[in-house]
Amino acid sequence: MLFAGILVIQLPQVQTYVAGKVVDRLDDKLDGDIHFEKIHLKPFTTLVLKKVAIIDRNPQKCAVDPLAEPVDTFFRADYIIAKFTLQGLFKHDCLHLDKAYINGAQMNLVIEDKVDEGDGDTQIDNLSRIFRLKKKAEPTYNEKEIFHIKDVQIIDMGFAMKDYGTNQTPYHGGINWNDLDVKDIDRTAKNLQFKNSIMSGELKSMSFREKSGYICNPLTGSAKVGRGKTIIEDLLLIFIAGELIVDVTELDGFGVMRIAYPADAIGAHTQIRNAVLGGEFFLIRSFRP
Repeated sequence: MLFAGILVIQLPQVQTYVAGKVVDRLDDKLDGDIHFEKIHLKPFTTLVLKKVAIIDRNPQKCAVDPLAEPVDTFFRADYIIAKFTLQGLFKHDCLHLDKAYINGAQMNLVIEDKVDEGDGDTQIDNLSRIFRLKKKAEPTYNEKEIFHIKDVQIIDMGFAMKDYGTNQTPYHGGINWNDLDVKDIDRTAKNLQFKNSIMSGELKSMSFREKSGYICNPLTGSAKVGRGKTIIEDLLLIFIAGELIVDVTELDGFGVMRIAYPADAIGAHTQIRNAVLGGEFFLIRSFRP
């Protein structure tokens, strides 16, 4: 009976059914619905998800453009594949994957108005609303390692950011930050890790294009993001007929270019070390408004 049970649970149809029951329980904790066509787990080696989607139950309308369509799909992907070993899963005190592969993905981030709850904050994004993420008054940091992925490959991904709020950024040409649309994102990275509340990784290659005409090919470097700071090292960035968008606030004697985002945008402190920049022309501005 035990042997028969092991064989049955390996059937993709059974695994998809069981996963569907788990997702049904998660739906009560989200303001969205998770869908997938197929899930398959090869014991101790590979997890395959096919046609995954996270759908917003209450997509918001644009506050300034009544003709703009609400964005109901937060995320979708044709395939998500995770490769691991039994030793890797139990050797570390975190989720350890040998490789993660994502193909044909699209993420849509929407900035929306919200009611002021006494903290002066009148904006929220669909990510926070769908997953019911609350902004903490004081940041808290976890010292543990949460996950580590040795190799990451993303092929043909898109990312859109739409500002459907009342206080949109004035558009003066170039990239429209109220309607950002990045396509053809191909990315290869190594040692993607979340530890001590800091995300870090080595970007081996990344290319993309934005609908306004800007093309980046290629982008390499390494980065650490977390605890209110961003550090970028060994950056190689080439834009084709585009612009490097940075806001330089300080350049010290050690060759460290410090870049501070506007406080109302991200509020992070950024450093770029050993940067090599090339392209047809560059305009020193800001990463985002």
